[in-house]
Amino acid sequence: MSISRFVTALCFSIWAASGQAASITWTFDIELENSGSAVGSFVWDSEANSVTAWNISVSEGLASANSGPLPGQTFSSASAGHEVNAYTQNSGYSFLNFETDDQTYWFGPDRPRHFRLGFGYSGFGALDTPVTELELIGDTLSMFSAAPTGVLDCGACSPSRNGRPGSVISAEPTPDLTPVPLPGALPLALMGIATFGALRGRSRRAQA
Repeated sequence: MSISRFVTALCFSIWAASGQAASITWTFDIELENSGSAVGSFVWDSEANSVTAWNISVSEGLASANSGPLPGQTFSSASAGHEVNAYTQNSGYSFLNFETDDQTYWFGPDRPRHFRLGFGYSGFGALDTPVTELELIGDTLSMFSAAPTGVLDCGACSPSRNGRPGSVISAEPTPDLTPVPLPGALPLALMGIATFGALRGRSRRAQA
């Protein structure tokens, strides 16, 4: 078999297999109540329903008039001990919960805290399609307060402050971000492998 045919078949197989999943980068610049903001981005794997990378900066701001300020924090997949959990409540709301490792701040004498930043959604399926504005929805019965802002900044998880009502995240729709369903990609990959096998067999018969 000629080298050009081999390369063509191999590239076809690799191209087909590479379309199995899509990663979508969501960005935001959200105002928090009582001053402060949460700015950054995270990468969502639409096939695995999980976050693969994140980098978020939260500025200092008052948790309430009585509890003083929450310190500024950075949540990052590049930092040891930082993690994110994705889960859905029985109520049907879904959440991404970003966490730091144990730290100490003014709230209590040498009291360790996991700083957390939570985002609420009507369901994780909303993250599978990039849009310029996706409103965040909070679960008023558990993670968030009576105001369903969809954003919660807290120290494990009190004191806390919410995002402003109407908080949104965004991801620009581009061809590179369009998911390709797994069932549709598998036949293409198999076709590429079959093509390679057929060309290799014909080459052997021609040489015999």
